[in-house]
Amino acid sequence: MQRLDPLAKTAITRSDSPTARRAYSRAAGLVTIGVLLSVAVPPGRTSETHQLTEVLVIGTIHDRHSSNPNYSYEHVARILDTFNPDAICVEIRPEDFRREPYLEEMMLATVWGISQGKRVYPIDWWSPGDDRKTRRELARRPEFQEKQARLERLKADNATIRTFEKKYRDLDRDTFLGYRFWNGDEYAQYFAESYRLEVEVYGDSPFNLHYVSRNAHMMELIWAAIAQNAGRRIAVLTGSEHKHVFDWELAGSAKVRLVSFDSILPLSERPLSRPMQALVDEGDDLPYYVDGALKDLDEYFAAKMTPLVHSFDMDFKPEIVPEWNVAMAERIVARWQRMSPSSDASRFEEAWLHFLRRDYTRAIAVYAVVAAQIEAGKITKPFYRSETYVNLGRTYDVLGEREKALSAYSRAEAILRQDGREAQVKYVLQDYFEKPYHRPDTEPR
Repeated sequence: MQRLDPLAKTAITRSDSPTARRAYSRAAGLVTIGVLLSVAVPPGRTSETHQLTEVLVIGTIHDRHSSNPNYSYEHVARILDTFNPDAICVEIRPEDFRREPYLEEMMLATVWGISQGKRVYPIDWWSPGDDRKTRRELARRPEFQEKQARLERLKADNATIRTFEKKYRDLDRDTFLGYRFWNGDEYAQYFAESYRLEVEVYGDSPFNLHYVSRNAHMMELIWAAIAQNAGRRIAVLTGSEHKHVFDWELAGSAKVRLVSFDSILPLSERPLSRPMQALVDEGDDLPYYVDGALKDLDEYFAAKMTPLVHSFDMDFKPEIVPEWNVAMAERIVARWQRMSPSSDASRFEEAWLHFLRRDYTRAIAVYAVVAAQIEAGKITKPFYRSETYVNLGRTYDVLGEREKALSAYSRAEAILRQDGREAQVKYVLQDYFEKPYHRPDTEPR
């Protein structure tokens, strides 16, 4: 396999560590990952390899686990149960580890590890002052636009990329590709080839340096974890786009035996542990946090509710909220109210869930309690203040009580203006004053 070409030799001067320079050189010379993957073998073949550190790199898909039935959070837990590593590396920055919310599957893996007394190592790296702004500015320059056009031509002429993209037209939207795909040769070869062409076209510009530098720093943290667990089994969880780089690095070490993903299949079907089941069913990742990390339970639980029932226009189009999201949100609110019975924020979310379930009588009853707290000055968060009355108005409209609906909309408008959000009045209230709100999804939820 080609390791280094003239481009790589001239492109490494701006990298910031020896590992980064090696990573850049290998990226430039990487033509296919097939040979690499062929060296990954199942564990425990000969006595000579018992001293080697067995490493399985697990490619994950971040928030898409929540909507992919073929690679869900439960599958992540079952992969760990099946491989049963002695130590786990997770894509979380050390400075954020167990103190800040992070990628859900990485928090899940952390809980899996600590609940079983395993070592867990945070191995993500990125700088708040990274080069995204620089890349945006460069992208507007004619010379980089020419390079982008050249890159597109090279990709169009590349058989590996062309075949892959014809077969898988939109990876960002495909919610059914399973864990074998995201950890398989086909995806690895595609991403490695795409990355090789980007290095070829852009050289050592900021278009590549951040990716190269990040992988290099992450790899250094992985090597540190391996050094502390020599001769043991280690699982490395990372976004699938990083997997081919880490596999490449690990396969070149005489001290590591790279474990192929397929060698651990089929996945275990035994019952998940209680912490894992609670996390999968209810999103209960509280065990992830160290004592004192969570200062505000309302903030913690509200952050869990947002992607489930408040994102992508869900507040304006309740019909687009998936059933699974509603069910998960109900379990989260139940746990929230057990832990904080007097939380007004949880009542607001409870009322919204009643609305999503078309239980309009209960929605009005709970919103009325929240509205009373707003008028008493006990709820100050702008979103809760305005949305409570907007949703009351929409609920009354659904029930045919137009005068009550108009009164609620008027109060919502007044609150928006009081809160200095005049510019949002039209956006938030849509055309509700002109015509009654009608909920388009008519089938019972």
